[in-house]
Amino acid sequence: MKNTNSRIHLKAILLIAVLMLFVGCKEEEKEENTTLTVQTSPPIEREIVQWDEFTGRFQATDRVEIRARVSGYIDRVNFTDGQMVKKGDVLFIIDQRPFRIALQQAQANRS
Repeated sequence: MKNTNSRIHLKAILLIAVLMLFVGCKEEEKEENTTLTVQTSPPIEREIVQWDEFTGRFQATDRVEIRARVSGYIDRVNFTDGQMVKKGDVLFIIDQRPFRIALQQAQANRS
């Protein structure tokens, strides 16, 4: 009984597969025969202005880091941003009053 049912199921599956193959072929033939209509429009003529927009930042190619060797308040700045400076140029003048007081105190302690 089991063997007979499985044969019937197998035959039914094969029949369905053959029918699907046959129907699939017919549908492909129908699709090949149909033509599609496409609407077109004439090209638009106008002047194009090319421009680009970039975001970023500028940075100098040569960079020098300035560090103070003593602490104090800056009394005067002897250069402007972007100005060329040479080795040995005085760039800043620091308030000399605290240093003078310390010197006078050291001289008084020595005497």
